[in-house]
Amino acid sequence: ITAGETIVGVRGRNSNIGYLCGEISLELSSGRAITFSGECKDTFGEAFAARLPAAHTLSVIHLYDGHFNGIETLLQAPPVAGTASPEAPAVSSELDGAWLAELRLALSKLEADGTRGRTAMQLLRKIVANVLGVPLEPKYRRLRVDNPMIRLKLLDSEGGKQFLLALGFEQQADALELPTGASLQPLERAREMLDSVLTQKALA
Repeated sequence: ITAGETIVGVRGRNSNIGYLCGEISLELSSGRAITFSGECKDTFGEAFAARLPAAHTLSVIHLYDGHFNGIETLLQAPPVAGTASPEAPAVSSELDGAWLAELRLALSKLEADGTRGRTAMQLLRKIVANVLGVPLEPKYRRLRVDNPMIRLKLLDSEGGKQFLLALGFEQQADALELPTGASLQPLERAREMLDSVLTQKALA
């Protein structure tokens, strides 16, 4: 990467035989792309792609067992007059722990909501597992608010919608949707938290 170029996107192909992935390209602000590709193209899986939000730099690319699991980014700090390094990054809000506090608060509400809360947590566990299992599958990242199961078992529970928003889902006109390229770190943490609570309740 030359001076003045920044990474603005990531795309590639998963691998059907494990490792990191079959192929990955770093898309640059200049229009160039740096591509790393395996030799056995017949083992490549489905395509993936993620764009960086404006004013962000790439921090981490999550690859596991041949599959792309999202990216993490850093918010570029604004220039400060008189400083020698205006490009020093500041951690974006998705990584600063605010989402974790929201997850914990929402989870406490769900735990206090009795049987309805337990049912909501079981559905949340399934939603999280689906997204982490196939991160780029649109049907797992979009939850229609008029879906009776989503409405009755999740959104009507105390803390259900708050939990989804803490995961990174965004309110649309008719759905809650997790944007492509959103960090999967909150979902990974949420899976651990839900597993712990549901296991404790099963043993109680």
